[in-house]
Amino acid sequence: MTYLRVALVIDQRVPVLKYGGTERMVTWIAQQLLVAGHQLILVAPQGSGLAGALHWQANTEAEARQILQARQREFDIVHLHGWHAAGLGLPALSTLHGNLQAGEAFPIPNWVCISADHARRHGRSTYVHNGLPIDEYPFASAPSRQALFFSKVKRKSKGAARALALARKYNWQLDVAGGSRFDLIKAGGLFDSFSRQIHFHGEVGGLQKLALLQQAQFMLFPIEWEEPFGLAVVESMLCGTPVLATPRGSMPELVRPSVTGQLCQSDADFALAAESVQNIDRLQCREYAAEHFSIARCVERYLALYQRVLQGEVLP
Repeated sequence: MTYLRVALVIDQRVPVLKYGGTERMVTWIAQQLLVAGHQLILVAPQGSGLAGALHWQANTEAEARQILQARQREFDIVHLHGWHAAGLGLPALSTLHGNLQAGEAFPIPNWVCISADHARRHGRSTYVHNGLPIDEYPFASAPSRQALFFSKVKRKSKGAARALALARKYNWQLDVAGGSRFDLIKAGGLFDSFSRQIHFHGEVGGLQKLALLQQAQFMLFPIEWEEPFGLAVVESMLCGTPVLATPRGSMPELVRPSVTGQLCQSDADFALAAESVQNIDRLQCREYAAEHFSIARCVERYLALYQRVLQGEVLP
């Protein structure tokens, strides 16, 4: 096996304690690369640091480009997340974690999407599903609560308003994590939130987050946009908690009907899925997620792309 010296570049401070999907992915990728024996350099803003990795401080894209070009003999390949260093002129690939705006062009040729749908919508064919550290999400076989909404409440596209409306309509007990009732003033759903069956937990992390994921009978993910991936969905499934989601973006790739949850369009679809969710084997749900969305599998795919780029290939 050829061991590589990888420079991981991100425009946010890592690690992050609570919310921050891109930051968590960079941390997990870094840790898995180190476990596999590769050398790692983290190029990130002041205050960053990961055990086992060198840290080159860069607080702007210009600083990141300058340090990479000045010290290019010290690494083999650059993997960008956030700053994309147009004109870098070094072996590099960049992961796109969000959706480009209409007419927006990507600044370097080798860019990677995070789901097949994400790639298709951006005219690409190269993608790597995000992966999670399986052991950080213990399995729970016996839920003690009912429904969970776990996403950025203030982002209307995440569907908090619909989750609240569904809970009121079908009399579900609903835990809401990822924001406060105040966030609903702009996102919608404020009226439906005033109910004894709705419980807000704010932005959570650590053991509190795991407890909510493990205790839920099912997670509601009624998104109203084309989700590039959806880390919370896999986090839920790894704990054994099925996900009821609208079939937008990557959801048909993540949610396998009757195994890890159900894809739902209408309110009636959600109601029927909630009634039958107890028929889903929670252990099978976890095993499917662990097999398909582990960080080990994710990094294995990235390593294959690193080799292709180092051999001079332009990723399609």
